[in-house]
Amino acid sequence: MENESDCIESIFQSYITSKSKKDIFLFFEGKDDFKYYISRISSYILDKEYSVFHCNCKNNVIAVHNMISNQTAIGDLKKTCIL
Repeated sequence: MENESDCIESIFQSYITSKSKKDIFLFFEGKDDFKYYISRISSYILDKEYSVFHCNCKNNVIAVHNMISNQTAIGDLKKTCIL
């Protein structure tokens, strides 16, 4: 459980440090999810720069989403895609 908490904190900190440098942020449950979803969302992303975060499980994705929505500006959530 502590490792999951560390993972969430590390993902959130990575997001915070890169949020001014990228246009879109993609959060996935696992590493293989990116391969599946990228073909479906690439038409929406177009040529925007994006960051990919692998959260390791659904609960971590939800926890990171909650951290972003509770601890950052409202506009920041518009740039995230939780998959």
